[in-house]
Amino acid sequence: MRIAVIAIAALLSGCTTYDTALKNADGAVTRCHQSGWGLIGGAIASSQHNECIRDAHAAGYSEMPVASH
Repeated sequence: MRIAVIAIAALLSGCTTYDTALKNADGAVTRCHQSGWGLIGGAIASSQHNECIRDAHAAGYSEMPVASH
């Protein structure tokens, strides 16, 4: 029983964050930033982030390259 409780707690905890910068041909920049906690929150954040990216692409934005350090 104890292992099951620990496994469920591990599955439902934690957070995820998605952050993407996009730029259009005029140089305007927008960001898609979503985050969520746990299994359900992470899935919702992922879905919202993907929708934001699709909407930005439809408006003429494209992802900016990530700078390497």
